[in-house]
Amino acid sequence: MPRRNSLAALGLGLLLTGCAGSHVLDEPADIELNHPLAVADDGRVTAMLEWVVVKDGPGTWASNAFWDEYQLQLGNTSESDLTIVQVQVVDSLGTTHVPAADRDTLLYASKLTEKRYAAQSLDVQPGAGTFGMVAAGVAGGAVAFTAMGATLVSSAAGTAGVSGAAVAPMTTFLAYSVPLLVVGGIVHAENNAEVSEEIAARQTPMPVVLMPGEHTDVRVFVPVAPSPRAVRIIYRTGTGAELLEIDTSEVLEGLHFADPNAPSRRPREGSL
Repeated sequence: MPRRNSLAALGLGLLLTGCAGSHVLDEPADIELNHPLAVADDGRVTAMLEWVVVKDGPGTWASNAFWDEYQLQLGNTSESDLTIVQVQVVDSLGTTHVPAADRDTLLYASKLTEKRYAAQSLDVQPGAGTFGMVAAGVAGGAVAFTAMGATLVSSAAGTAGVSGAAVAPMTTFLAYSVPLLVVGGIVHAENNAEVSEEIAARQTPMPVVLMPGEHTDVRVFVPVAPSPRAVRIIYRTGTGAELLEIDTSEVLEGLHFADPNAPSRRPREGSL
């Protein structure tokens, strides 16, 4: 291959790896679950947290997924109709996360969460700390899980050894890189838009009305919520608003923390 074509390929690789967008995976990761992660019941509503899809984790369907997808099953065990108004997630610093339906909103909120935890000297790493969740959901069963990112990492590593002698003049590089940048930007935007459409399609629209004895699957997307304390189900009956909490403080302990063995993942005293 002529040197200029090699450099064009290299430029394309650098441009694409530099644009850390998202795209829908051709073969989403899969997991076979045997048990819900956590359950709650207040006599009117039963709630099962079946799984949490996180960045590069079991069940993920998009690359660079800087958000959490909570998958639940909710049931009405009362004798009257009730309405599920909203599902919320409370993280380990006590912040309440509400659902969002597009990639950009989720990404921005997740970045703010990382900064908020960094101010508490806590290192957030989206997708880390899933061991306890996998153990609880599988309970000894087999996990079919495809990890993402290996191809991208190896491709980027393959360019690390390019010597100075192989670099073309700047005019040649720009001649190839500018068109590639335009094409890469278009693909980047289209991929991100497709991911947003998928999020909107997968998320359960609220409110949800449940008849007596009815059960339904619910999916909500929230920003990255490190080591979440609880999932809250807010619902309405004929007498007013009610709240049911699923305690996740143990089963999701350490989720999204770079060091799951950190001595403290709670806020510093007086920080709230």
